[in-house]
Amino acid sequence: MYTLETLVRERSDAGRGPAEHRQWSAPCPRCGAALSPWEADRCGCTGPTGPLNSDLLYATACAIGFPQPVARLVQHARVRYGKDISSRTASAFLYRDPRFCWAGDRRYGLYRHGLLPGPRTLEQAARLTLLAAAAPLPVTTVASWLRGLGYAFRERSFRVCVHRSPWTERLRDGRVRICPDASERDLLRDLVLGPEAGEAFWQVLRQDTAERLVAVTGRANGHGPDGDTLSTWRVVGHSPDWSAC
Repeated sequence: MYTLETLVRERSDAGRGPAEHRQWSAPCPRCGAALSPWEADRCGCTGPTGPLNSDLLYATACAIGFPQPVARLVQHARVRYGKDISSRTASAFLYRDPRFCWAGDRRYGLYRHGLLPGPRTLEQAARLTLLAAAAPLPVTTVASWLRGLGYAFRERSFRVCVHRSPWTERLRDGRVRICPDASERDLLRDLVLGPEAGEAFWQVLRQDTAERLVAVTGRANGHGPDGDTLSTWRVVGHSPDWSAC
């Protein structure tokens, strides 16, 4: 069985902290930023990588160190590149472009900002977190974890999204988990990182998310939520090289 306990020990032996981002591909050789698979070999740190509005917005996001509201991204793009893009048009581009990570209502950033690639709603962000954790978690823990990554939302809205999700169930003690009979393929189907991203990519994302969950929530001491042992936080398989995807 390959568990997070094994993972943390391996990373400690390798001299890496448990909260460090796992590299899915080589970092940008110019700015050193961590890149998602959709950004590989085309980081926008030196300017737009193409003529599209989404390329201008991507280059703008690369120059900013944290998630931004759509209106702020549009404003920065206008100042930097002299291009007027309406917030409505920008929102449509940002939503569809997998290089961008959704960070809350009308907010976007990049993987280098610490966000999760794929989710476009609160429910999806919570679902991805619970699927990676592979164990029941209090809703407050999931909310705190996502806020720590840079997501902005209202607590009440988050609870409603999680409890109404067809993919989660609430336990008697108040914790939530992924429905046991839900298939992993169905859970990922409507995410940007869905089946086309490949099994190897999902395993890297799962392992990285689960590992950082342990670090951020202070459970690297061998205990999970409410005293669960860390061995219940299973990570399926070893992390493959991204180049194999």
